[in-house]
Amino acid sequence: MNQFTRDAKRKRRRGAAAVMVVVTVPVLIGMAALTVDVAVMYNTRADLQRAADAAALAGASSLLSDSMLKIRLGSDDGAAVAEVAAIANARASAIAALNPSFGADTTVLEATDFRVGYLDLSSATSQLVLNPAAPDHLNAIEVTVRRADGGANGALALFFAPIFGTTATDVTASATAVFDNRVAGYDVSGGWLLPFTIDEEEYEDQLATGPDNYEYDEDTDTVSSGSDGILEIKLYPIDSGPGNFGLLNLPGSSPPSAPELRIQIEEGVDPDDLVENFGSEEIFFFDYDGNPLTYTLSGNPGLKASLQSNIESRLGEVIGFLLHDADGVTGTGNNLEYPVVALRFGRILDVRLNGGNKYIWIQPASFEGGVILRGSGVTTLRDTAGLVVLAR
Repeated sequence: MNQFTRDAKRKRRRGAAAVMVVVTVPVLIGMAALTVDVAVMYNTRADLQRAADAAALAGASSLLSDSMLKIRLGSDDGAAVAEVAAIANARASAIAALNPSFGADTTVLEATDFRVGYLDLSSATSQLVLNPAAPDHLNAIEVTVRRADGGANGALALFFAPIFGTTATDVTASATAVFDNRVAGYDVSGGWLLPFTIDEEEYEDQLATGPDNYEYDEDTDTVSSGSDGILEIKLYPIDSGPGNFGLLNLPGSSPPSAPELRIQIEEGVDPDDLVENFGSEEIFFFDYDGNPLTYTLSGNPGLKASLQSNIESRLGEVIGFLLHDADGVTGTGNNLEYPVVALRFGRILDVRLNGGNKYIWIQPASFEGGVILRGSGVTTLRDTAGLVVLAR
C-alpha cells in the first residue's frame, strides 16, 4: 500500500470521527441535562414526601383531641366532626409549612389536598372512606403536597430541560396517618398506671349516664367547674356492692406499705412491680389471635383519707386504671380477689377523701403513649387508646 492510500484512509477516519462527535455530543449533553433534572425531581419528591409524612402525622394527632373523644363516646353535639377536621387541617398545615423543598422555603398545604376519613386497617388495599356512616370510625388523615403549575407552591423549575422546550414540571407526594387502636397490651413505663380497679359494668354505665360538672381546657391544661361535653365518672366510692372498687396489691399478694402506695400513686406503678402478677413488665389483654386474657389480682376495697394529697398531686393528668368483672370477685375485706379484664384511661378532675362526701371524679381521656399494638384479631373502635402512625 502506497503512502497516498494510507493518507486517504486516515483522512476518512478523521472525517467519520468528526461526524460521530457532531452527532453524539448533543445526545451526551441531553443525557447529562436529563440526569441533572431527574436528580432535582427525585430530591424534590423526597422533600415533599417528608412534608407529607410530617403533616399527616400532625393532622392525625387531632384524632386524640377531646372533640374526637366526644364522637367516640357518643356525646357529640353535632359539631365535633367539623372541629376534628379543623384541628387536623390547622396542625397539618402548620407542620407542612416548616418543610422546604427544592427552590421553596416552605410548603403550603392546599385545602383540596387534605382529607379526613376512615381506613380499614385490616386491608392493605383499602381506600380512604370519606364521611363514614359511623363518625366514631374516623381514624385517618390523608395529605397530598404538590409543586404544581398554578398551585400555591408553584411548579418545579428545571435546569436543562428548557433546551428541549420544557421549563418546569409537577411533583407530588402523599401520606396517610392513622389512629390505630387495635390495642392488645400496654407498656406501663411513664408513670401513668395507678393501682386502682373498678367494676367494668359500673364504668360502662357511667360512660353513658355520668354528670358533666367539670371542664378541662386543653390549651391551658386546667380543670374548672363547668361543662365540656365529656361525662364524668365517679371512680370512688361506688355503691353497687362490695368489691366494686379496689386498691390492687402490686407486686405480689400482700398489701404494699403506706409509703410504697403513695409512691405508686404519685409516680405510677413501676414496671418491675408487674412481673409477679402479670408475668411481664407489660400488660396484655389479648393474645396474638385476639382472644381476651384475664388476670386474678388480690387487693382491698376503699381508699385511705391519707392518700388525698397524693392523688391531688395528679389533678389534670391522664392516668390508667384497671377494670374487673364484679361477678367474679371473691373474698372479703382485705382478702378480695379481682378478675382484671381491661385497662382504661381517665383524667383526674377532683378528689375528696375526708368527711362524709368522698369522691374521685375523672373523665375519659385519649391516650397514645406506652401502647403496644399486637394481634390482628383485636378490634376496639370505641376505646380511646392507640398509636398515631403512618399507614402509607
